[in-house]
Amino acid sequence: MSTATLTRAEVEFDRVYPWAVKSRRQSELLNAWLQLRTPDGTPPSLSNFAGALRRYPDQDELTIYDVVHGNGLARYLIVKESFAFKKAFDRVGTGRFLDDVLPPLAWRMTRPNYDTCVQLKLPVYAAFSIVERDDENIVYERLLLPFASDTGVINGVVSSLKTTMWKDPSAVAANPSAREAHYSFRAVIGLD
Repeated sequence: MSTATLTRAEVEFDRVYPWAVKSRRQSELLNAWLQLRTPDGTPPSLSNFAGALRRYPDQDELTIYDVVHGNGLARYLIVKESFAFKKAFDRVGTGRFLDDVLPPLAWRMTRPNYDTCVQLKLPVYAAFSIVERDDENIVYERLLLPFASDTGVINGVVSSLKTTMWKDPSAVAANPSAREAHYSFRAVIGLD
């Protein structure tokens, strides 16, 4: 596990309303989550959300994590991984912790999204791009939803990862760091 991670304080998160989510599928998933959230702000349980997950039209976009708390940190155990996850990281992760699966740089850039979702008990929406080895420019839109136990502790996270791709051979030649994730948008979905 890498210790050189960015913290929420080092990453700027916008605060947006739910309609900032562009994808219709992700927006419907978020609306189902919002309907199950309790009036005091406690996220729903993952078991109460099972129906919404089954109805999600593109199961290949969904990854489910158990949140394991220890030593003041949260770790994310991959319970069910999506095809989008496997394609993005070119490895199988089910049954492993996210920080053990992702390359160190990817984990450093990704961790604040997951930690913010868990700490604030609110959805996080992010858009970022990467130019892959085959010169495909890929834009990812990730929606993270937190889920709580009966005691209100966040014990699960669902990630919907939507991808859009196109060939762009000039992107890597012009910018060698293009293979790194470049965030265009990172936001907590504020509900107040």
